Amino acid sequence: MILITGGAWQGKREYAYGLMQVESDMKLIIQGDRCSAEDMKRVQIVDQLHLWIRRKMEELMPQIRQQGDERVFDQQEMLLTQEKIWQELEEVVSENPDVIFIVNELGCGVIPMDVQDRRYREMVGRICCDLAKEAKEVHRVVCGVGEILKADADDGHQEQTDSDTVPEEK
Repeated sequence: MILITGGAWQGKREYAYGLMQVESDMKLIIQGDRCSAEDMKRVQIVDQLHLWIRRKMEELMPQIRQQGDERVFDQQEMLLTQEKIWQELEEVVSENPDVIFIVNELGCGVIPMDVQDRRYREMVGRICCDLAKEAKEVHRVVCGVGEILKADADDGHQEQTDSDTVPEEK
């Protein structure tokens, strides 16, 4: 599995096309806002995974409870929802190990005022951390240029370390 992240409209999809392995029996790409986990098992690229996560959250989490004027944030509910979403993604990856997930970076910028939006942003961040740990490659794309953040040594890429970028003092 490969994870590609970056800001909106930064060329992530075109970058993913350059990485994919062509298999004639698989559909090329599917959009996260309108696919199921079963659909993800039969494609090479899942674009906008963050929108799939949002749909799963809305499906799994009840509306925010209100206690007077103060909104209650239930961390346990978030963790259970995260676990359910993660289990579905693990199943997708086990049946489609070469899938490429494309997700927008949501953690940069202004913190949303709406509690639902903050929950969504946190959930996407947590799921992406889990995906990055399991991925054989993680790429970040800015202005159409990809940077390899993580790569398995078996793939011919080398993960960049501090010793690769900082010259030794003599």
